[in-house]
Amino acid sequence: MKIFAYLVLTAVALVGLTRADQAAAAERYHTVKPCIGFNSLTGAGGQPNTLLVGAENKWFNLRGKCDVPLDAKAVAVVVTVIGPGGGPTQHAGNLNIFDAGLSLDGSNPIEDPDPSGLPIPNTSVVNWTGGEKTVANFAVISFISGSKAVKVWAGYGPSAAGVHVAVDVLGYFK
Repeated sequence: MKIFAYLVLTAVALVGLTRADQAAAAERYHTVKPCIGFNSLTGAGGQPNTLLVGAENKWFNLRGKCDVPLDAKAVAVVVTVIGPGGGPTQHAGNLNIFDAGLSLDGSNPIEDPDPSGLPIPNTSVVNWTGGEKTVANFAVISFISGSKAVKVWAGYGPSAAGVHVAVDVLGYFK
């Protein structure tokens, strides 16, 4: 089902382009075997099992993971929000994911050492209402700073129970 949704989104994104532009765009996108970039529920991808609480930034390194080369300009991902402990979310919220704007040494994810990085985008990637176990969406994340790391920001009150975040990498743009 995820692959079907990806193909539909890719086709929609290419509508309106000339045939030459469509061919050029297709040549710049490279698929990878679907791979877990990180998952804060299971610890996959080097992410410790921790909740992302409201109004908190965390960054995660995608450098050298999932066959995404260091010179990739953007990465295509499926972002999934998972309720605490895999159960239902306790509250409504939204999640933004974007270029971290940091210089990274390739180490495992840690707490954000530079909260003054790039501003949080006005558009969320995933929105959910309270009571949902998982909610997912497709996104393309541009690496405008060249860091190959993503920053995740959860938009809900800091007093609310947190959520887990999983990012599955589908491909990259070069």
